[in-house]
Amino acid sequence: MSRLDRCLRRYGISNLKSLVPEEKGEATLLKAFKSYDPGFIHADIEHLPQMPDETIRKYLFAAIDRATRWTYMETISKKSAKSAEGFLKNLIKVAPFVISKILTDNGREFTDRFAQLAKGNQLVIICLTRFAQPTA
Repeated sequence: MSRLDRCLRRYGISNLKSLVPEEKGEATLLKAFKSYDPGFIHADIEHLPQMPDETIRKYLFAAIDRATRWTYMETISKKSAKSAEGFLKNLIKVAPFVISKILTDNGREFTDRFAQLAKGNQLVIICLTRFAQPTA
């Protein structure tokens, strides 16, 4: 017998499930995620492995909508603010909905200058994740 088992038996408890109070009424369903309208985009950049026949490294620029899971991707050879700006302009053109907010990481290609140049005629708020908190 373990110490915990002896302690519980000393107080007359033989089953731990009997200590859990019974819920009365209907059980409420917990939602795992907040629901969003289409247009809240997560944008990120990933390094692609360099293939033997390639001379330069390529990067995958990806954007995913939180509500619809619609995705847009481009492979670009330079990871720069100018490349990110072009990616965002293309994203705004091809998106089947109005983009209201873009969440990005704190990479140097995602800056305030990037936010000002890339939005064009459409109102887009670009948010950066908080340090030490990857999910904002």
